[in-house]
Amino acid sequence: MKQAFLWVLISALLAGCTVHVIGPKNALIPEGEPVVVTLAGGDQKEGELLEVTDTGLILQEHDGLSAVNYQEMRQVLLSRYSLSLSGDWQNKLPLYSRYPQGLTDGQRRQLLAEAGQNDFLRSYEKAKGQPSK
Repeated sequence: MKQAFLWVLISALLAGCTVHVIGPKNALIPEGEPVVVTLAGGDQKEGELLEVTDTGLILQEHDGLSAVNYQEMRQVLLSRYSLSLSGDWQNKLPLYSRYPQGLTDGQRRQLLAEAGQNDFLRSYEKAKGQPSK
């Protein structure tokens, strides 16, 4: 009887120690998720998701840092998960960004300086380094 009670106690203890992760499977990696953003005009922007702001997304693309406003977006695809976000995706997306808590002013300046930019490229701008409007 004592042995059965001990096994039940150990099983309950082990069951309580089990951890279930909610959110991205690779949340502990330092990079943001690769995303493909489909714009209203049909163009696409691809890059690493750095930050989700109140007005849009900040992406690290191959040619620099870009900002995409929510009004210009039609779809956001998380490439690694083959997951297309729709509906209430603005609340879910920070989990997949490199900076889920947001960029500080210092981090923002450092990233722009490393990219050789004064400001983020906007989705309607074509040339690298063109000032934002």
